[in-house]
Amino acid sequence: MISPKDLNKIIEQLAELKSVHALSFLKGILSNKKDDFASEQFDAEKFLRGLWEEGIKLSSNDLNATGKQIMNQNNITTYNLIPSDGTGACHAFCLALASGSFGEKYYPTYGKIGFKGMALKLIRHWFECLNANEETLILTKDWNKTQFDDLYKPVIETYCDTYRKRVFILVVDDSSMRMIYDK
Repeated sequence: MISPKDLNKIIEQLAELKSVHALSFLKGILSNKKDDFASEQFDAEKFLRGLWEEGIKLSSNDLNATGKQIMNQNNITTYNLIPSDGTGACHAFCLALASGSFGEKYYPTYGKIGFKGMALKLIRHWFECLNANEETLILTKDWNKTQFDDLYKPVIETYCDTYRKRVFILVVDDSSMRMIYDK
């Protein structure tokens, strides 16, 4: 179970950081999934995989009525989803999900990917959508600060500083959700 206090703290942090897209997206997800978070059996991997499955349904440029309804319920506009095999149009917001262990690669059948595999796909996306992307929200189940600081932080900070982009990273485990990085 993830406490409402943890969730509200993240919303407050994103608001203070003047996030536009990530804040709107997270508010929508939190309001529509509050029962999931309140469950004693909250499973972070299952939650992230569910977001990925919903996102895959929405990744088409030609959304059907159901897709539009889901997006309206989640208070979001179109966005890019990592991992995703479709290139599609570039959008201002990108949601990146890492439901596996930190160093894990991508398993497309299950939508399971570790931070490493997600980061490689995300960096490619950033190059492809440089002019459109403004904010990226990364939700990860596993975290390794040493590897992040050594391998990924310099790339993310260069991307953000050079191109004036925003990146927020939240760790979602079975009992908490917390922001561990913002740039």
